[in-house]
Amino acid sequence: MSGPEEARFTILVKPESPRPAPEIGRVLAAVLDLHITDATVRARYCGGIVASGLERQAAEAITVHLAALGIAVRTVEDSALENLPRGRRIRSLEILSDALCAEIPGGGDLVVLREEILGIHFHALPPLEEMVPEKPAPEGARRKPNASEPTTLSARGQRLKEALLAAGDPPPHLVVTLLRSGGAPALRAFREDLDYTSLGPRKLAHSLDNFLLVLENLQAFLPGVWMAERIGRFLERLDPAEFLYFKREEGQNFERWMQLWIGIRELPGEALGPSSSV
Repeated sequence: MSGPEEARFTILVKPESPRPAPEIGRVLAAVLDLHITDATVRARYCGGIVASGLERQAAEAITVHLAALGIAVRTVEDSALENLPRGRRIRSLEILSDALCAEIPGGGDLVVLREEILGIHFHALPPLEEMVPEKPAPEGARRKPNASEPTTLSARGQRLKEALLAAGDPPPHLVVTLLRSGGAPALRAFREDLDYTSLGPRKLAHSLDNFLLVLENLQAFLPGVWMAERIGRFLERLDPAEFLYFKREEGQNFERWMQLWIGIRELPGEALGPSSSV
């Protein structure tokens, strides 16, 4: 009769630690017997999740090596990765006095209090094969497609358009994800998806300009939220290259890492903290 299944472990880079992928890759290559290229790719695309499915002894060995490199890590059981909430695409985002109101696929609004939002992940994704709603919008829904947008752009909108074209052909998608407390699903807004009616008289002709207005609103509404500094840097430079992921999975795994840290944020000695170098 076999005994209980041995627990497996995941290693997370702590938010306050730098994440030098080549150094982490060298450690993984040595400890897990991987080719250096494969190990470095794994370190980059897993976000702040260095490795999963490890036996306790292997996890301890990697932790020791990373600590020797000055990389702060935490080891958790793989079960912490299970049942992480899936994100929900939203169609509009309105900022109220102390809450956000998001229109969700299929109709209906979701109100989220300010204190429930613990992290913002702003990034750019390589072109996806398709950009379709998760569920078809009901007849009469507020959302209108952005497919036939006018060419009129503000000066900064034009600057952003040129930067997006320089980043790839076709250009990448701009995305912002709001990560919430209590295991609630993240809210994810694609620039092309949003209906900007909630901007009221500030609404401009082109979605690029309107998306920038939404980012400004979020920056003002959630100035101290984890990773909010990314929005500030982007609005200042209007260059998506710094926030561009080469693969969609890279952004997804980065958010899994953020969700894991949000889940353990109240444990003694742990905090989200500044993370611009992660």
